[in-house]
Amino acid sequence: MPNSVSQRLADDLLSSIIAHDLVSLTTAFAEGDEDFNQYVYILDPSNEDLLHRTLPESLQPLAAQLNSENRNAQLGNHIGRLVTLSDGTEVKALTFVKSPVDVYMAVYAPHLFAWILFGLVTSLVACLWLGHWIANDLRQLKSASKKIAQGQLSSRVLPNSHFECAELADLGKNFDFMAEGIEHALLAQQRVTKEVSHELRAPIARIAVAVELAKRQMQGRGERELNVIEEATESLQHTITNILAMPRDDQESFELPDIIDLVPLLKSTLRQNRAAAKQKGVRLLTLFKCEEVLLNTRSSVLVGVFDNVLRNAIKYTNPNSSVFLSLGLINKGSAVQVVIGDEGPGVEGSDINKIFQPFYRGNVAAQSNDDGCGLGLAIAHRTVALHQGNITAENRPNGGLVVFITLPTAADPSLGEAHANVVTA
Repeated sequence: MPNSVSQRLADDLLSSIIAHDLVSLTTAFAEGDEDFNQYVYILDPSNEDLLHRTLPESLQPLAAQLNSENRNAQLGNHIGRLVTLSDGTEVKALTFVKSPVDVYMAVYAPHLFAWILFGLVTSLVACLWLGHWIANDLRQLKSASKKIAQGQLSSRVLPNSHFECAELADLGKNFDFMAEGIEHALLAQQRVTKEVSHELRAPIARIAVAVELAKRQMQGRGERELNVIEEATESLQHTITNILAMPRDDQESFELPDIIDLVPLLKSTLRQNRAAAKQKGVRLLTLFKCEEVLLNTRSSVLVGVFDNVLRNAIKYTNPNSSVFLSLGLINKGSAVQVVIGDEGPGVEGSDINKIFQPFYRGNVAAQSNDDGCGLGLAIAHRTVALHQGNITAENRPNGGLVVFITLPTAADPSLGEAHANVVTA
């Protein structure tokens, strides 16, 4: 670096004076950059500095070496040249470099910093422009993905969107391909569910007829067991009817023309599951904090929600343990919350948000050789959502799973009784 700085300074000095005559050089030198001038000396034919400065002692030997026979000389970091100006005058151009680092920082670094700053500003402007360019494309992808998440499965990115970036355009094509696959898979899943439900109607109807014939022929014998079969068959028929009546996506309407009292519905559900609980030695603990809770609903679609959650709690709780069910109003009576919990193994943390997905069965269900297909909680979740409610689950600290079902209460029960059918459990 020392030689390079000294040589660069000497070359710059030569280029700055070569085109001048003595008079113009004196003027230009006097008006020049002080940071540059402090490291150079120009001596006229009488060996006087053009700026009338005293020549440093370290430069005097260098100046003495320069003559018509020796036009270039170097002493340490100092470089001297004998230069002929445009008017024929010969001057001695000397560089005064004690510390190359100081010279570099004083003469050249400021210009370097200016270029760096210019480069940074230019890069910032370019990045902002590029960021806006890319962000516009990403906003189009975000909008399409949001529509997909909201249930608009037919939404696509292309050809309605124009992408500036070719890579993001390819991403948009892949996104549309993925969305189309999801739409086809979900529609196929819904179609299979409804087709299976249709197929189940006939055998269930035959079971109902067989139960009725058996009750007549047995003349009171086994009536209790037959009643249980009859209630279960009716519940299954209602569930299938409700599955077929559900809209395929959130864009379809789902009217709630009826009013139901939730308290007797829950008591009926408890009664129907008491035999299964007793067989396993499970105690059913209940807490009803109100005597009547009216809900807007449709037919008996909510029966399957609570029956499914309660049956799951009895199925997966430990033998000779407890299952609890509580009911209470929240949010100043604008909603009701039903809590159903068990004392079983619970659900793995990673599965908590998946148990409401169609056909999903966790490790506990798989290991128990359960013959379920993973539709019960999915149907419950869908039904509650269509009632503008919410269903969530969480593990208990001491073991077991708790399911929270929150539903809005009827906005005006008196109007509901006047304009809607009242459904009894």
